[in-house]
Amino acid sequence: MLSARVLVLLVSCLTVFCEDSFLSPCDITDTECLRKSTQTFLAKTAAGVPEYDIKAIDPLIIPSLDILFNEELGMSNHYKNLTVVGLKNQQLSSFSLNKETKAVELQTKVNLVISGDITLEAKKKEKSLPGTISIKGSALCTAKYNYNFQTDDKGVSHFVLGPEIITCDPIGDPDLQLNPELVKDIKEATDLKEEKVYWGSHREENYKKIFCSIVGEAYVTVVHNIRAAAKVLPKEAFLKDL
Repeated sequence: MLSARVLVLLVSCLTVFCEDSFLSPCDITDTECLRKSTQTFLAKTAAGVPEYDIKAIDPLIIPSLDILFNEELGMSNHYKNLTVVGLKNQQLSSFSLNKETKAVELQTKVNLVISGDITLEAKKKEKSLPGTISIKGSALCTAKYNYNFQTDDKGVSHFVLGPEIITCDPIGDPDLQLNPELVKDIKEATDLKEEKVYWGSHREENYKKIFCSIVGEAYVTVVHNIRAAAKVLPKEAFLKDL
């Protein structure tokens, strides 16, 4: 009965999924199989598959992002049109699935190049400085979520992913560069002495906060694509013996 159900889905599923080996089902403990299957999934979906709500991840565009650093001083960064490159080359670092609690932990290593527009805001001084930013960095990204199973109207069982919790652990210090004009404007902003003192004493942690905030925002789309694929493919296409 199961093989018949899977056949029904395979007849109707997207060509890139079926004919081009979108995924390879793996044992939960087979790290090498899981690594290769993850790479295949990323490579074949990096440009997006709109028909199945799978979004492009490389490049990935983040329209806007705001990061608050110091509420008292009103120091924050506002980003527009961030372009994130490198997600399709991320490497599986670890994977665990607990059949009893139905908890999953997925971790990958990413090496990213990020660029876009930035506005530095010092709200206390009613001052904003616009410019551009580029970042290079690496991190371990971890997504934790629970799963369940749901049978569709064709009798095929699918994974259903619960809400995810995403964490980012930088590997080394990210390389962050502002355009020369913005650097010049910051140096010449004599009215921002208090803000400069704060930033100077928190530079390293703020750089990591910037990088990981962007990485976390991007990784939401990575998990979204896994969730979207799970709606299309039977659970047996992902993992064996579940």
